[in-house]
Amino acid sequence: MQTVVEEECTGNGALVTAGPLKADAVIIPEPFNQLIVTGQLGVLWMTVAVQGKPAHVLDTSAGINALDAAYYLVQSVKTLEEKWNAPKMRPALWKDFKHPINFNFGTINGGEWASSVPAYAEFQLRIGFFPDQSLDEVKREVEAALAEAAKARHLVHNVIYNGFQAEGTAFPTPESDFFQALGKVHEDVMKQAPKFGALTCTTDGRFFQLYHGMPTTCYGPESSSIHGIDESVSLESMHNVARVLALFITRWCTLEHV
Repeated sequence: MQTVVEEECTGNGALVTAGPLKADAVIIPEPFNQLIVTGQLGVLWMTVAVQGKPAHVLDTSAGINALDAAYYLVQSVKTLEEKWNAPKMRPALWKDFKHPINFNFGTINGGEWASSVPAYAEFQLRIGFFPDQSLDEVKREVEAALAEAAKARHLVHNVIYNGFQAEGTAFPTPESDFFQALGKVHEDVMKQAPKFGALTCTTDGRFFQLYHGMPTTCYGPESSSIHGIDESVSLESMHNVARVLALFITRWCTLEHV
């Protein structure tokens, strides 16, 4: 059992402590409705700073509106989102998803006051990508899209990377001994067949699976409104997950009553 500080913005809590561990299996109880997770996307956070040109509103054409420019650059990057969601781009784990890759326009700041053309703005993006895309490749494509759009309107911008730079990864297949054992316990406890599937987000599972070669999955309680209003998990589902994990540990570790 491992508890960590900070898994939302970098995952460094797990990164620091994953190295010394040598486990035969890793289960992270993320609340994905008792899904046995088979893979997850990579995630990249970035900030884009845009330089405008201030002017009085009596003649806005004399300036360059940095806020308008920021929105224009966001739309230019969104073309990549649609390109990467094309069926031919999707690895097998995500072939049945309607829209697995999501870019999120998360924050924007800028402007000085209402009667001046804003001279500066910056916005933050969350970029999702598949495991077969490297971080360097993703950065190059996003930066190229921004540069092409900026050149078309003679905009000055700067890209800053902050927070998440998480690679995607595939976990063991449903046919693996680990997943078969966990699935059998789920079936015995819940009296229904387990469900296997990939995620369109990331978890700390990447550290254990990708960097330390430990078979990993997520298996957690039912949730609703994740990162939304009235975010919650089902208490009954938490109890069921606890029962599944306890029985899995007993069987996997071949514990016996003395």
